[in-house]
Amino acid sequence: MPTPCLVPQAEDGDIVVGHHRFSNTTGPEVLVTGWAEGGPMADIYGNWYGSLQRGISLPGLSASACDWADFDNDGHMDILMTGFGVDGPSSSIHSYLDLNSYDELSPGLRGVYDGAASWVDFDGDGALDILISGWGQQSAVTNLYRNAFAPPNTPPQAPLSPASYFVDGVLELRWMAGSDAETPVEGLTYNLRVGSTPGGSDILSAMADPATGHRYVRGFGNVINSAVADTTSWRIARFDLLGLDEVYWSVQTVDEAFAGSPFIAEQIAPLSGLSAVGPEPELPRSFALQGNYPNPFNPLTTVAFDLPQTERVDVVIYDVAGRQVRKLVGEPLPAGRHRVKWNGTDDRGQPVGAGVYLYRMTAGVFSDSRRMVLVR
Repeated sequence: MPTPCLVPQAEDGDIVVGHHRFSNTTGPEVLVTGWAEGGPMADIYGNWYGSLQRGISLPGLSASACDWADFDNDGHMDILMTGFGVDGPSSSIHSYLDLNSYDELSPGLRGVYDGAASWVDFDGDGALDILISGWGQQSAVTNLYRNAFAPPNTPPQAPLSPASYFVDGVLELRWMAGSDAETPVEGLTYNLRVGSTPGGSDILSAMADPATGHRYVRGFGNVINSAVADTTSWRIARFDLLGLDEVYWSVQTVDEAFAGSPFIAEQIAPLSGLSAVGPEPELPRSFALQGNYPNPFNPLTTVAFDLPQTERVDVVIYDVAGRQVRKLVGEPLPAGRHRVKWNGTDDRGQPVGAGVYLYRMTAGVFSDSRRMVLVR
């Protein structure tokens, strides 16, 4: 049975998953709203290697509904919330300001509770509109609001270098990360389509038009980008592939405004024996910790390291006194060339001061460390 993560007990609320990235966390974050001990709550919990820790608190709401998306097309996730707060029925948008705060906008939404809230590009202009319903002060309310705040969103670029590997009855589909003018690469998700016939989607549906990339469902893609490696992938076990000689697949990039790139050209993945289609990357011959780039940096730098074999890896940042500042990696990783980013915050998500920091990598018997300089 899964072990429950410790969050306050809440009722009459909502819970949604998003990508705030307030501390370069290792997985999606969780927004929890509702009535908790002491009153209404609305808290964001960061995901540190499977452990949820509270990072940001917003004005609390009970009888609530919430949703997460890039409302203003600035590359950061914003929050739509409805519910009953200290001043009665409420509907609000909280726009991302920085790593530790949001700014509450005042677009004139009618306050509701005991209802629903959702983003939808109703007019197809690339900006997310707002749909809310619920109970107002004296009557039921259902309103659609056009987004007149946001500049046009730039659709993302498609993924690169598709490849497929079939080993021991398991098919792995792999590609290099896409890119976007607003959304950082770690905030991108992907829509993968897999079928047993050309153009098919009977194995995995992408929720989008394969010809144009237009997305019928506004939301995250069905594959989450890797927080550590430049590649992302999807594995399909043998029981989904029985009786097939090959499968047909394609993938698109999805940004945080939920716009999709065109799909890459359809790929064919053979399912016989041990095979590889596409350029198989050359594996490193030895363990290595590379210098971070840029260095000095502000506010973001990238640490690269090589693994000649699958190994448990820890990459930890220390101050000059030897105290741990931030754990960037702490999990088994496959052989290959990996990269991880640091945004100048500690394990609690708080910005650290300018100065010299050490970063150390350990993998099996291998250990190495280097210096980096953060400027403010």
